[in-house]
Amino acid sequence: MTIGEKIRKARQQKSLTQNELVELSGVDAKTIHRIETGKVAPRLSTLRMISKILALNLNTEEMPDSGRSKAWLIALNLTNFYPIIVLPLLIWYFKKDEIDAVNDNGPSVINFQITYLLLTFILMLVTFIATQSFGGRINFQLIAYPIFVFQATFFTIIIYNFIRISKRNKLRYFIALRIIK
Repeated sequence: MTIGEKIRKARQQKSLTQNELVELSGVDAKTIHRIETGKVAPRLSTLRMISKILALNLNTEEMPDSGRSKAWLIALNLTNFYPIIVLPLLIWYFKKDEIDAVNDNGPSVINFQITYLLLTFILMLVTFIATQSFGGRINFQLIAYPIFVFQATFFTIIIYNFIRISKRNKLRYFIALRIIK
């Protein structure tokens, strides 16, 4: 259960609406909605205000703001620079029960790497076939440009997710087959 789900459940058990929680906690309505729906990971100070009103005991290790959670998210995202599916699988397998952020983002990272490897294989195959079709006489720029665009796109997505980690948002991989859910 994510922190947002825990907050929603506790709020509903106390028969509070989101607006009532806003008034009691002083946290913005949009923020509470986004936390409960999992669209954003809350700041530690926000969690403290909400958990005080709802009398929630939240484990600081699972809080998205905690250094440990952020460190594991960074490690998970870093595995994309050297796409070997085993690394994120190991991180996800061993940390998914301890850290919600790893459980939520692990499948996305693995799907991204699978997609990257499949597209790399297809690009290499197309390059080989194109080279063979022209008898080895093919313009280098014709091959280099698609490879450059392909690599730049994937590195941009990885860097974009580093920014999302710093803002405590869920990772997003736009180019990814949904194999693991």
